[in-house]
Amino acid sequence: MSTKANLLAAHKAMSAVLDAKLAKLQEWQAFRAIDKALLNLIEEGATPNLPAAPAAAIVPAVAEKRRDARSFRARKNSRNGEPSYPDLGVRALTECGHPMPTTSLIEFIREHRKLPKTGARRVQVNVSSSFSHDERLENIVWNGARAWWLVGRQPPPPPSPNGHAKIGEFDLPIASRT
Repeated sequence: MSTKANLLAAHKAMSAVLDAKLAKLQEWQAFRAIDKALLNLIEEGATPNLPAAPAAAIVPAVAEKRRDARSFRARKNSRNGEPSYPDLGVRALTECGHPMPTTSLIEFIREHRKLPKTGARRVQVNVSSSFSHDERLENIVWNGARAWWLVGRQPPPPPSPNGHAKIGEFDLPIASRT
């Protein structure tokens, strides 16, 4: 039996099982109508002549809508006029000038707004989640560990063991926030 014949036999068997379970659902009936049309095309040896442009045009629009929703969701959660976690994260990274781990960013956030009393792990999950949903921040590997940084900006080189960064021929100290 050929691969095509095997696939069609498996398709027929699975369709029969699902037809028995889902026959009353409108979505399944619509899917089966499309499925049968595609099977007819396969049997005729034809290929569907579908334009690629509409599908290609839909994908960026969906991605744009999702990015806008993520940005809004990340910012709408600020309470009582307090800056959101991502807003404070961007501020900390801009002031610091280098990527920072979540724990360091939480310390910065704690200095600038009240954190819920849900436990350190829960706060870390909430902050990381809000950062992940914000288009301005990304999680990168820096200095051998995960750290947050600003999207679209090249992170500075990690510091050497003596607390300096080697930039070209210069060995410059890295400013710390302590």
